[in-house]
Amino acid sequence: MRQGRRIALLSLGERSTTYYLSRIAELSVENDVPVVLMEMNFDFINKHLPCNFLELEPTLQKGLNRLSECDIVVIPNMTLHETFDRLPTLSPAASVIHPVLETLMQLKCAQASKVTVLGSAHTMTSSYWANALRGIDVKLTPLSKKIVEYVDAFRLKVYTRTETSEDIR
Repeated sequence: MRQGRRIALLSLGERSTTYYLSRIAELSVENDVPVVLMEMNFDFINKHLPCNFLELEPTLQKGLNRLSECDIVVIPNMTLHETFDRLPTLSPAASVIHPVLETLMQLKCAQASKVTVLGSAHTMTSSYWANALRGIDVKLTPLSKKIVEYVDAFRLKVYTRTETSEDIR
C-alpha cells in the first residue's frame, strides 16, 4: 500500500467490527494502515434488512458520503452490498471492497463450475448471488429448506452470542 492510504470500516456491530479490525491489522502489519471507523446505527439498519431499500439506501449513502478521505471502504454486511449496488455512483474516490465481485473473480480463476452459498436465509435464497454467478456461468447448488434454517439459526446464535461449544463443533 502506498503511504498515506486509509481504510474506512463501517461499524455495524461489535463482533463484525472487531473481526474486521483484527484482519485489517494482520494484513497491514508492515504498513500500519490507519482505519477510520464510521459508526452506523446497526439497530436501525438491521430492522430494515434485507430489502427495505427505501430506508437502507439513504442511510448507506449518507455513511459513504462521509468517507471521502479514505481510499478503501469495507462494508461488513452482505445484504448491504446489495443495497450498495443500487446506489448511484459514489462521488468520493474511495473504492468499496465488494465480496460478490471478489468472489466471482476468485471463482473464475479457480474455474469453478458450481458453488454453495452460506449466509443468512436471505443470502442463501435470494436471486442476488444466483444472478451474479449466472453471469460467470457458475451454477448455484440449492440448499434444502432444512439446511437453510439450520445455517440461519446458527448465524443468529453467533450474532446474539448464544452459540454453544456444541454449536461450534
